[in-house]
Amino acid sequence: MILGLSGGIDSALSAAIAVDALGPENVVGVMMPSRFSSAGSISDSETLAERLGIRALTVPIEPAHAARFAQWLSALLISDSRQRAASEVLTRGRGGPPILWAAGISGDRPIVLLRVDSSAALSRVEELLLAQQYWRSKRLAVDVVLLNTASGDDGDTLDRALAPLVIAQQGWLKADPAMVTAELFSLRDEALKDDLRHGLLTVARVLLDPNDPSHTAPVAAPTPVKAADALRASTPAQAAGISASQREFANGSGG
Repeated sequence: MILGLSGGIDSALSAAIAVDALGPENVVGVMMPSRFSSAGSISDSETLAERLGIRALTVPIEPAHAARFAQWLSALLISDSRQRAASEVLTRGRGGPPILWAAGISGDRPIVLLRVDSSAALSRVEELLLAQQYWRSKRLAVDVVLLNTASGDDGDTLDRALAPLVIAQQGWLKADPAMVTAELFSLRDEALKDDLRHGLLTVARVLLDPNDPSHTAPVAAPTPVKAADALRASTPAQAAGISASQREFANGSGG
C-alpha cells in the first residue's frame, strides 16, 4: 500500500492502521514537500516512517509541477494526437514496439520522449525526471527516453552533463523493487538508425521539446498548439471531444 505522509495526525493514524493490517514491508509512505511545507512536517513524517519501519519516498513537488504532470499524464492515458508527433511523422514508423528492442526499450509501458539539444535544457530534464518519480509514487509505470540531438563535440558535452542525472534516476528506479517498474533511457540521436528513430517518434505517447514555447507559458493557461507542429505536449487531453473515428485504436477506453 502507498499512502501520503503529511506529518499530521490523520496520515500518522492511517499509516499505523496500514502497518497493523498489512505489515511494514507492504506499506510505502510518500512525502511531497513544497516551498510551503514546514520543516516540522517533513521531520515528523520521516520520524513516523522510521518508527513504523516502512519505506519512505520523498518527491518534492510544486503546484505548477503537479498541473503540468497531470497534463502530460492525460496524454499517456488517453490517445490524443495533439500531444504526439505530427501525422506525417507517425507514418514513418514501422514494426511497433519490437523496433525499440535494439535500444533495450520493451515498449510495454507508455513512453515520454524528450529531445535535448543543449545543457540549457537540463532544467526540463530534471522536471521530467521528477514527473516520472511522481507518477511512480502513484503506481503509474512510465518510461522516459532522453534523446540527445546535439552532434559531435556538443553531443559529447551534453552526454557528460546528462550522465549524473541519468545515473541518479536509474539508481532511484531500481532501489525499491516493490514499486512498479519504470525505466529511463538516454540515447544519442546521431547514433540511431532511421527505423529506431522513427519508431520512437511513433510509439511515444508524449513528445517534448525544450524549445517548444508552450513550456514557458503558465501551466494554468497552456498555449494553443497548431496541428502542423511536430513536437508538443502542452494542452490537457480532452477525452470527451475525441470521436471514435479520430482514435488510432478504438479500444473502448479512449485509445
